[in-house]
Amino acid sequence: MSQPAISQQEVKSYRPGLFRSSYQKYEHDLKRHTERGWRLVSCTVAGRDIFGHIWLTATYER
Repeated sequence: MSQPAISQQEVKSYRPGLFRSSYQKYEHDLKRHTERGWRLVSCTVAGRDIFGHIWLTATYER
């Protein structure tokens, strides 16, 4: 019998900062994660702050 593969999951939240948007932070982190063998499972809009800036939540696995 073969055993099922155990995968790791990581959930990251991206909030806008003073100089970078949440999308810019997400793009940078996505590149870093894929270089390290992670795969993007989902990326969704988690909400907005009082200024209307979008927050993102991404789920990675390997």
